[in-house]
Formats: sequence, structure tokens, C-alpha cells
Amino acid sequence: MPSNRPNILVIMSDTHATWATGCYGSEIALTPNIDRLAAEGICFDRAYSQNPICVPCRQSLVTGQYSFQCGVLQNDTPMPELYTMAHHLGKAGYDTAALGKMHFIPDTESSLGKERHHGFTDRIDYEEFWHYLRNERGCPPVEGHPDDPWQVIHLEMIQHALQRPLMTPSETGVQGNWGTLAHEDHQEYMVLNAWEEYLAQERENPFFTFVSFQSPHGPSLPTPECLEPFLGDIPLPDPPLESMLQHPVWHKAIRNLDEERRREWTRYYYAFANYTDWCVGEALRLLDESGKGDNTLVIYLSDHGDMGFNHGLMGKTQFYEESVRVPLVMHKPDTISAGQHHTGLVELIDLFPTFCDVAGTEPPELSGRSLWSDICNQNYVGKDAVYSESYPMTRNVEVFGPRPHRMVLTDEWKLIQYGDICVDLFDVQKDPYNHHNLANDPEHNATATQLLHQLNDRLGPLPTEDVWR
Repeated sequence: MPSNRPNILVIMSDTHATWATGCYGSEIALTPNIDRLAAEGICFDRAYSQNPICVPCRQSLVTGQYSFQCGVLQNDTPMPELYTMAHHLGKAGYDTAALGKMHFIPDTESSLGKERHHGFTDRIDYEEFWHYLRNERGCPPVEGHPDDPWQVIHLEMIQHALQRPLMTPSETGVQGNWGTLAHEDHQEYMVLNAWEEYLAQERENPFFTFVSFQSPHGPSLPTPECLEPFLGDIPLPDPPLESMLQHPVWHKAIRNLDEERRREWTRYYYAFANYTDWCVGEALRLLDESGKGDNTLVIYLSDHGDMGFNHGLMGKTQFYEESVRVPLVMHKPDTISAGQHHTGLVELIDLFPTFCDVAGTEPPELSGRSLWSDICNQNYVGKDAVYSESYPMTRNVEVFGPRPHRMVLTDEWKLIQYGDICVDLFDVQKDPYNHHNLANDPEHNATATQLLHQLNDRLGPLPTEDVWR
């Protein structure tokens, strides 16, 4: 193995859209720490999630496989005992840790509810935060649920209920669950403390560590300090086009909220993204103060974005840019030249082989390709195409339909296959934010057919419902 191999720090957020990130062109967002990381390193302008929903994306990321390959298709799918980047880098001599939200859903039948580490030697996640809230912050148990994190397969919503007594109600005048939380009442507080302790440990090996934040995933509960800059007027996206109101799938999901409620949601989202950025800054400060920053590759990314009322939609799972495109930034002193922009297409599954290159170890058989030679040689052409999948869950099948949605994106075209309902086709050069569907234009029939063949060649035939039900 090469001597003096770099540490690898992955700072990961949840549901952070590029439209709420300064280095991706937002004039509203306050993300100075992420912006500085990009300005001193490289910003990937066209990075895409393999599956724009939390659990499947994250498990695709750590296994380096598409969702259909690793088998984690929905948010409630337990993580099988798959080979991960933590297993591989651990074998290569790295100390591995996952501090914060990884979203490994436990199999309550086979593992008695206890989450596996999936290759990470050190793990801090929901269970520790549960005990922190109950025992140190004095939160009461959640009525109707066992007072034991190991008995609940999906802790996220229970965690939010635990935090509710700590919330300060909003003073901005709109009813609902809006409010603020002190930093000490966020999972990020515990994660940053764990990161500081981890950095203080004496070690002979380099580290490969996730410092993973739950923010800005809703409910958006920023600190009062992070909300204050956004208490003024917040611009909103344009109303959905008539074509969206008639869309065979999404017409059922258009959110016709009044302007005041949309503005309040947007205000809180920007504020929580601001809090996420503050946490990124703290993680970087601790790294620098430890003296390990010069020999550490830092990656910032999110698992997916949020529609944020663009196209009239909220949330994730869609293949519009606001949902499927993600921030991805890398920084390594003396290796990555400052101010670089990778303008080619990349996917999150490309990170596993990239980390192998950085660590000087041969990668296992993976679906992605390493970005490291692109970065070192400043060759930013990217891939010919990237792909993404999204599978229906019980709560969205009425809108989504019973079969998966899938995407193929090239430099010129984006094709979205909505199960066997319909397809969308967008000219991404002329229409980068996917407003004008060309799928029904006879002039583009051949393009749509060719892209469907390309999608099926890469992801296989469209699966039937029994694959994931």
C-alpha cells in the first residue's frame, strides 16, 4: 500500500437540493462553508442520485451498485448483508466509522432489531440519539410506541415525535408544525461531538469516516439563529405549467397550497439548509484543528434534493432536476486545484471506485467508474449517460402507479419511464429544468425509442410488482 495514504471524510446531508446551495447558483441560500469547500476544490455540476429517496440511495452509494442490483428498493427495505465500501477500505487498512444518519434499516426478524454495522467499525446513529433525547434532554416516551429503539424498524418519525417537546413555536404567524430547535436538541449536536472525540483518538491507520447529518430533511427545524436571515420575503417558483396539471402521473400530486404556506415552508427549508452548512463548517473546523486536514480528502454530498414547489410538486422520488440532481463537492489540499468545475455527468455509485483509487486499493466489481483520474487530470468530460430508479411505496402507489419509474440522462436528453403508464422526454440542452415534454412529438420518436433500449440495457427490463412487494 502507498505510504501516507489520505484520510477520507464524507460529509453527507439529507434532502439538500442544489437550488438551496450557493455554489450551485442560488442567490438566496446561505451556505458559505459548502461554497468555500467548492471554491477551494471541485464542484460537480451534474451529479445524480441513483434513487431519489433516502434509504435506497444511501445503500446504493455504500455498495456501489444500482438499486435493482443491491435489492434495497424502498425506505423500509432492510439492508442485506452486502459488501460495502467500509468492508473494502477496512480490508485495505483504513479505520472505518459512520457517525450519524446512515439509514441502515434493521431486519427485526433476523437481527432482533439491532442494526448491523455493514463494515463500519464505529457507528453512531438513531439509537444513540434516542437515548440522548430520552436520558439527557428529558423527552417523554412517544405514546403508542415501545420505549426502545430496537423495537422500531424505522426510527425517524419517532425521533421527530421525541423532539417535539423541545421545539420553540414559530413567531412568523403561520400555523402548523413550524418551530425551531436549539443546536443541542439536534442529532447533529451528538454527531459533531462524536466526530471531535474520533479525531482525538490516536491511530496508526488513515480513517474513512462518514459524518452524516439528518438536516435539511423535514420537518425543517432550524436553530433560531439560522432562521433569522430568512424572515423577510422569500421568492417562490413559478406555478406549474398546464402540461403538469395534465400529466398522466403527477397531476394527482400537484400541491395547491396558498402562497403564505408555500413561502413559510420555503423559508424554513432555506433556514435548515443554512443550519446544515453551519454543521459542515463545524466538522471542517474540527478537522483542521486536529491537524489532519492537509492529508484528508473531504467530500460533501446529499442523497437527493427536494422539489420545493417546482413543477407544483413537493418532496423527492421524481426525476426532475430539483429532486434527482445532488450537490457533490470534493476538496484535497495540494491535489485538487481550487475553483474547478466538473461539468460532465457523474453518479453517486462512482464514489466507491473513486475512494478505492484514493486509498490505492483495487476495487471490487462495481457498477460505477472512478472519478479520481478525471480530477487529477482535470478531464471533466464525464459519462455518456447516468441512470436512476424509484420504486412505488404503499403510501404513493395511487399517484406513482404499481411499477417503477426510471431515468436515463445523456448530455442532450432525459427520458423518464413511468412504469407502463407513459414516458417523458426532455431536451436538456434547451430545457435544462424539464418543462417541455417532447415524448408525444413524432419528430423525436426515434430518440425516445433508442433511449428506452439504452435504459433497459443498463437497468434490465421493467420489473413487475412481485420484485419488491
